[in-house]
Amino acid sequence: MTHKNLRFIAPIVFAVAGVVLAGLLIQRIVENLVAILPNGGMYDLIGGPLTGRAVSDVNWILTYIPIITIAEYLILGLPIAAILLLGTMLIRSTAYDISILELGEDFGSIRMIRRSVIPALFALSLGGVVSSLLRNYIFTEVTNLPPPAIPFYYSLVQIVSALILLPVVLGFFIPTWLLNDAGIVMHLKDEELRVRRCPDTIGVGRWLSNLLGGFTLLTIPILAFVNNFIPIIAANQLSITSILTATLQSFGLPIVAMAYVIPVIVFNEILLRFMRRAVRRIAKSFGATEISLATVTTPAVISSKKVMMT
Repeated sequence: MTHKNLRFIAPIVFAVAGVVLAGLLIQRIVENLVAILPNGGMYDLIGGPLTGRAVSDVNWILTYIPIITIAEYLILGLPIAAILLLGTMLIRSTAYDISILELGEDFGSIRMIRRSVIPALFALSLGGVVSSLLRNYIFTEVTNLPPPAIPFYYSLVQIVSALILLPVVLGFFIPTWLLNDAGIVMHLKDEELRVRRCPDTIGVGRWLSNLLGGFTLLTIPILAFVNNFIPIIAANQLSITSILTATLQSFGLPIVAMAYVIPVIVFNEILLRFMRRAVRRIAKSFGATEISLATVTTPAVISSKKVMMT
């Protein structure tokens, strides 16, 4: 195994551990929920196209979400990247030029894991919002939910919502990865540098992903508290066990979501050369030009001042 392939070991181990953790965590939540609910063994969590017991619904999601996200990468990655690039050019063309910058090749295991953080957290935050606002439209409503079942029900709904919405979230983030890895950048036009304005160069994909990154980091702690602690407080189920469970869920759910993002990131690294060429061809067809960085050294100017003492 070459050094280049060794970088995949840590992300794959992380993803496998996260998927196993997801299975164990969700299985435990479902078992506790089914045991408390009246006729819980027949409870249908989602209904509609996934008619069946809650266990079957969850197993279907855990199995097929990774397949759906990989298919999404292959089918929608390039078209959406082209749309985002064209939209960026139309919005910022008055002050910015779009160029193609040659990048380095190093992208280690830590960077791959870090790349999964924001999409995973955004899926959780979006899942928290959806599970709060649209819960009764997506999930089978439980009438007269017993108080002991409330923490398990809300936790299950939050996890499943995040996993269901993960393909939607990745539909935005995958194209930003493609644009970043292809070196598509926007920078101020020469005439803009004649005014008192700081030079500004940023990757098109990074600019787009930063729009959601700040929102995600702001909302995820709030939603973690609302979804994991408020239900047990409202149900008067406060105990050491329930608090520890809520804390573990608050920190464990991001790991679970990251585990389902990492396979797409690894897949992107495998297809990087092909995707990079394709994205650059698209950018050139939109008028982007290739640029390169150069190191410029100038002699240091040392000035001395004499101070007159009187």
